[in-house]
Amino acid sequence: MSDDIYIMDLGRDRTEYVTKTVNVTEKRAPTDESVRLLKEMEEAARTKIEDTFVLSNNGFECRIYTVLECNSYDYIITAVYLLNGKKMRSEARISKYDLETAGYEKHQKLFQAIQAEVAMDIAREILGPAYMASLKSGDITA
Repeated sequence: MSDDIYIMDLGRDRTEYVTKTVNVTEKRAPTDESVRLLKEMEEAARTKIEDTFVLSNNGFECRIYTVLECNSYDYIITAVYLLNGKKMRSEARISKYDLETAGYEKHQKLFQAIQAEVAMDIAREILGPAYMASLKSGDITA
C-alpha cells in the first residue's frame, strides 16, 4: 500500500460567472387572517358535531366530546344537553401538561372538569331567575 498523494489539475481554475435569476419564496408564520379562518373552521366543525345529536327526550340527555386544541395544547371538553327544553352548551378547558397521567385517571380528570361546569351552568339556569326574583322582592339582600 502506498501513502503517496497525487494532486491532479482538472482544468477548473477559471472563474465562471453565473447569470441566473432565482426566485426566493418567503415562508411566514400564520397571519391573523389565517388564525381567524382556522377558528371559524373549528367552530363550524363543532357546530356540525353538536347538530348531529338528537336531543328530543323529556329527560336529561347529554353528549360530551373532547378536542385537543393545537395552538395551546389544551383539552376542550364540551357538553351539549337539553335543560327545560333549552339546548345548552358547557365547556371546560384543561392543559395537556396538567394531565400527566394516562388512561382511566386522565379521563376521570376530564370528566370531573366538565361535570363541575355543567353543574354550575344548571345551577345558574335554574336558580338564577329565582334568586333575581327574591332580590327584587327584598327577601334577600345582595
